[in-house]
Amino acid sequence: MEFTRILVPIDFSVCSKLVAGQAGQLAARLGAEVVLLHVARSPDGLATTTGVTPEGEPVTVAGYLADEAEQGMAPYLAAAREKGARVTHRVAVGPVVSTIHRVAEQERAELLVMGTHGRKGIARALLGSVAEQTLRTAQLPVMMVRRQPRPECDHERCDWCQLGVRTDGERAMEAELEG
Repeated sequence: MEFTRILVPIDFSVCSKLVAGQAGQLAARLGAEVVLLHVARSPDGLATTTGVTPEGEPVTVAGYLADEAEQGMAPYLAAAREKGARVTHRVAVGPVVSTIHRVAEQERAELLVMGTHGRKGIARALLGSVAEQTLRTAQLPVMMVRRQPRPECDHERCDWCQLGVRTDGERAMEAELEG
């Protein structure tokens, strides 16, 4: 099978930079293009079209989250480009798993490359796994990259990692919802 477009969902965690680099290396070898994707999530109960003023200027929830995500993409783009890959990116707002699948179709991706925390037992039950849900429902091949604890991580084990679960913008939108 020949891959020319590889979609790489990232969650802005330390490990996502490593996954972006590994996908970039694979893409460079295959002559493929990498499309990095960050999916921002609006808090439950807050519509993406809702107007908010987290920094004084009125903006929609979707606009605020998308702008914040755009600002955070640079290190992940650099990690893939350093490996010699052609790289573009997308930012989307919505439910993570279904949005990954929608963007994969829109981008005509032929392969998904994702990081996985490798959660087991109660951690998996409590925190779930976007990677596992995506893998189970994907219509295209999925390559999982096992994340590794890093010195800059808050936890010794990846299975309890909370990095990338909520960005500052997503937390700001939660605060807007709470008043």
